[in-house]
Amino acid sequence: MSLSRDSILGYVDADIGTVDVPEMGGAVRIATLSVDEMDKLTKLDDAKPASAQIVIIGACDDKGVRLFTPEDFDQIAKLPAGIISRISKAILAHNGMGPAAAEEAKNASSETAN
Repeated sequence: MSLSRDSILGYVDADIGTVDVPEMGGAVRIATLSVDEMDKLTKLDDAKPASAQIVIIGACDDKGVRLFTPEDFDQIAKLPAGIISRISKAILAHNGMGPAAAEEAKNASSETAN
């Protein structure tokens, strides 16, 4: 079945992941990023910790609504590095990015070449 323009443009991705954060007493929900949000990841501010910026872009509630805005950066940057790093890595992994995704893509391309 071919999709119409309206079907494509009206698509809502409901794939929301979860990363456990027992130190904080629960879990953080993580969103599937849009093309626009993925593009923001390529333009992170080098003067600020990337992990905090990634959490701002990808942490969400149960409905996919983002939890943070750029104005929350200073507060997020003061949280424990291990926690923010774990959340940011989960956001990247959920969206097919990061070391595991790079290795998977490398393996897939070498399998195709054979």
